[in-house]
Amino acid sequence: MDSNINNAYKMFMRLYDNEMLKETHPIRHEQLPIMLAFMAVQLDDHEKLNEICDKYGSDIFNTPIGGWGSFILSQFNIITQNRPTSPSSVADISFQE
Repeated sequence: MDSNINNAYKMFMRLYDNEMLKETHPIRHEQLPIMLAFMAVQLDDHEKLNEICDKYGSDIFNTPIGGWGSFILSQFNIITQNRPTSPSSVADISFQE
């Protein structure tokens, strides 16, 4: 699994520099450094951690991750998404008074 994470890290690092992504999906572009930080920690790779600090600043480690980034990281089992199940019918919805 680490090789998949390492390959994804390299891909997302290159993707961050893509101007088209920055223009078409600015929120996803902003989440890439946070995702890279999670991946570097998961890999326990000090060189990658230093690279992230140098390129994006150490504050990136205090930045919350958004939904898209969280979903991508969950695909690598780096984080889990504990979302309650959605109701499948109106009867499943509880109303609070």
